[in-house]
Amino acid sequence: MEIPSTHTVPLSWLFEAASPPIQFRTLTEVVPEAARDPERVAALREEVLNYKEALAIVRKQKETGLWGANLLAPEESKAIGWKETGTIFQYRRLLELGWPGDARPFRFADRFLFRLLSRDDDPALLVEFQRAAKADPGLGLWARSMGAQGAAAVLFLRNRGLQFAALGQLQASDGSVRDDGCKASCVDWYGNARPIFLGDRVLALMGYEIVEGRVQAGGWRFDEPSGVPAEQIVERRRVTFAPNAAWKEGRYSPFN
Repeated sequence: MEIPSTHTVPLSWLFEAASPPIQFRTLTEVVPEAARDPERVAALREEVLNYKEALAIVRKQKETGLWGANLLAPEESKAIGWKETGTIFQYRRLLELGWPGDARPFRFADRFLFRLLSRDDDPALLVEFQRAAKADPGLGLWARSMGAQGAAAVLFLRNRGLQFAALGQLQASDGSVRDDGCKASCVDWYGNARPIFLGDRVLALMGYEIVEGRVQAGGWRFDEPSGVPAEQIVERRRVTFAPNAAWKEGRYSPFN
């Protein structure tokens, strides 16, 4: 089967029938910058910020920065004890609805998520695993490792005359990477995230992944002064060295 090299996007239909978030993201992410109508972008941006579903999500955020007092719940479940959809899914849903990554709900949640990348021993960071980890320290270690990998991100800043503004993040995958059972370590290098600058290339090392980014024009951010073209860092490609074979005796190698 031949895979087409070009695709047609039904722009006129989307702008007539789609929800404001889809219209906004189509206009700012699909339509070439030169062909965008600034007034229409501004109008859709306002609609996105006042979209009922997005505002409902924002109102449910707790003072801790979390949603549903958990990280991983995809939906409410009485059997498991989940009362609300969790932080990861609500965070992602807000992004899908077109909210900029530096909006207050994200900054609020990031305070907690960035702590997962540290070696902070606060039991509160175990969230839904906190009670079970009291009886099983090994579970607590595993939960910290998985939380760190799931939250891993590298934040990049733009320096203009010693004035710093967020350029965006390169993020790790959604936590679906296979657990290595702490064969290498649950607290060493892959529990953290760090940038790598190689010539004019920008990369982020996060867990078993290396993500390359590039700066592109477009988009919008709350902290960008008027009259300054918005820029953001976006993912270009990634490679993962996650476990992909059965364990062997001795220290694990991702090349097994």
